[in-house]
Amino acid sequence: MNTPNLSTSADKDEEITALKKALEEKSEEIKRLRNMIPKWFSTKDMFPEKTGRQAYEHVDCLVLKGGYIERLMWNCEEKCWDDAEGDDYECDAEAVSHWLPMSLIATLEKP
Repeated sequence: MNTPNLSTSADKDEEITALKKALEEKSEEIKRLRNMIPKWFSTKDMFPEKTGRQAYEHVDCLVLKGGYIERLMWNCEEKCWDDAEGDDYECDAEAVSHWLPMSLIATLEKP
């Protein structure tokens, strides 16, 4: 046996308003979380820049190279990628398609 729906138009309007408010709150949360995702830099646009703190500098980065994410150091003087320790040549600048400085990752807000 079916029970008749006794909801009034006012009840439905109130429910719709509550659902709209919940959707707006979730939309704001999605925006906040999207802003936490770091933006990767394309090597077609730019490479890491020297900070000026030392005469010979490296920038610690996550890179996308050959379809894999690796941790490499950008050699600011030689304009190439060195290994994660910064002491051995790893590859030419063009071998990496995208990069993200580790300093940016360290500043991300934890959820």
